[in-house]
Amino acid sequence: MPKAEYDALTDEAKKRAFTVAGTAQLDLIASVQNALASALEQGTDLEAFKAAVGEKLQAEWVGSKGNPASRLETIFRTNVQSAYNAGRHAEATDPDTLAMRPYWQFDAVVDGRTTSGCKVANGTILPADHAWWRLNFPPRHFNCRATFHPLTRRQAAAAGIAPEPPPVSGAEGFGAPPT
Repeated sequence: MPKAEYDALTDEAKKRAFTVAGTAQLDLIASVQNALASALEQGTDLEAFKAAVGEKLQAEWVGSKGNPASRLETIFRTNVQSAYNAGRHAEATDPDTLAMRPYWQFDAVVDGRTTSGCKVANGTILPADHAWWRLNFPPRHFNCRATFHPLTRRQAAAAGIAPEPPPVSGAEGFGAPPT
């Protein structure tokens, strides 16, 4: 949906809505959403996403957005990571899975592009129902490459359950588990 309509939604409704910043044409927003769905269903990569919608988005952004190639990657990476982590969350919160794997470990890709918050959170092991996950569920920010892993009690104990969670939280609009 266009930004003006998106901004009018409640926070809960925003979790289920889809918009593309700097894009007002509903058909173009739908094209981006379809290209992302295709990437998830067929495993296509960033280059295929760019081929499907890159020129249209860049034409829409002319003069308004710096570094369109970077924006395309941000749109792709953030949405794909959100979808993958939402699927993992659905599996991890199944009652049978939770009974067998009641702990989660935060797993960040640690390299020169990793944010300080994700570096601090990396490796954190806490019970799946710990309040920290309500503010730090991946992705925690745009371009976040983090995920999480459900662990058994034995795995969590062997790796080291955090006595206190790190004092970090996701960026605005990020970090909450999917609904």
